Amino acid sequence: SDMVSVSLINGAKPMVHITTKYEIAASHRLFNAEWDDNRNNETFGKCAHPTGHGHNYVLEVTVAGEPQVDTVSVATVESINAIVQQQIIDRFDHKNLNADCKDFRDLIPTVENMARVFWDLLVGRFGPAQLARIAIWETPHTYAEYFGPAAGPLRYGEFV
Repeated sequence: SDMVSVSLINGAKPMVHITTKYEIAASHRLFNAEWDDNRNNETFGKCAHPTGHGHNYVLEVTVAGEPQVDTVSVATVESINAIVQQQIIDRFDHKNLNADCKDFRDLIPTVENMARVFWDLLVGRFGPAQLARIAIWETPHTYAEYFGPAAGPLRYGEFV
């Protein structure tokens, strides 16, 4: 028989994570419209500059699932790429997040909020695989990652 055999630990199904990486160039301004300029500048520093600033963001999308018997794969990279292209890249790449993207008209476009918005746009779209993690790198040293509403709070980290 052509059956693929996978040994299970404690009866658990094998879970594999696949991560794909993308670049998004976008500008934004970090400010709270309810605050005055002084409070915005104190809170967000140079990121509150009235005309904004840009980043070359790196987006990591991780899907998880049980490898399919016929392909021994969780999801094809091509299928993940197509979904991310349609839902995220086409919508946010080379845009001013505050002015051009309705998702951030009333939401400050921090990497934390970007991770949550991107999660909501991607969750449930990967067939038998499940969205497991979104990470948004704002700089080579700073990123936020989100594991969905059931997985606890968003984590924010700095690499040095």
